Amino acid sequence: MSAIVYLAVYAAILIFFAAATYRIVGYIKMPQHVRWELYPVAHEAEKAHYGGGYLEETDWWTKPRKKSRIAELKVMIPEILFLKAVWEHNRKLWYVSFPFHFGMYLCIGYMGLLLVGSLGMIFGAQPGSIMLSAVFALTNLFGPAGFILCIVGATGLLYRRITDPELKDYSAFEHYFNLGIFVVTMLVAILVWLFVDPSFIKNREIVVNLLTFNFNPIGSTLLTVQMLLISFVIAYIPLTHMSHLFMATQVMRVYLIDNA
Repeated sequence: MSAIVYLAVYAAILIFFAAATYRIVGYIKMPQHVRWELYPVAHEAEKAHYGGGYLEETDWWTKPRKKSRIAELKVMIPEILFLKAVWEHNRKLWYVSFPFHFGMYLCIGYMGLLLVGSLGMIFGAQPGSIMLSAVFALTNLFGPAGFILCIVGATGLLYRRITDPELKDYSAFEHYFNLGIFVVTMLVAILVWLFVDPSFIKNREIVVNLLTFNFNPIGSTLLTVQMLLISFVIAYIPLTHMSHLFMATQVMRVYLIDNA
């Protein structure tokens, strides 16, 4: 059974990268959208503070464009991390959408920390070293916080889609299924954390096994279920509308075109 779980994780990772690459390449191959400006233009160096843009200049096409990437990041970072526009325009939705998204960010960070800690163990770092101690401490923080926020947000969003007429009219089975699978996965992760692996030692051992291709026994039914659910979610995300995560590549494409 353990070998099946490890193979499922490998398959999920391959599907994730294959599907993500397919979508990203598809975005890049699409024709550029009709050029238009949405004001305020965040990267305008001198006009952003009042919402202006370079098109208001006479003979603008003959003048060099001045851009501020710092000003652009000031807009992008609050929007990506804190859903600033949702907070400003749909406060009720923000209260459930923000925990879900920020919880996912923490879960991604948690998985990254598991990987870093596992690599440190493989390459002989001492368990009591400052680096590994910090990584383990952050893992213990990011994991539970991410699980709890994600399940709170997913449950709240599911409730909103069921009870809010405005959302209900635009909700398909996929929306309910996506949120439901996150609720189940995070609930199992919380149970594993509480009763099986409170310090994520066993989770880290599984990552070490994956990296070294050792199919050692997992030793816990609940942990096995968690690994299978996580594998499904990893493979499933890029196949759904949740793949908007990869639109960052499209942003890079626009950046390159604007600076060509």
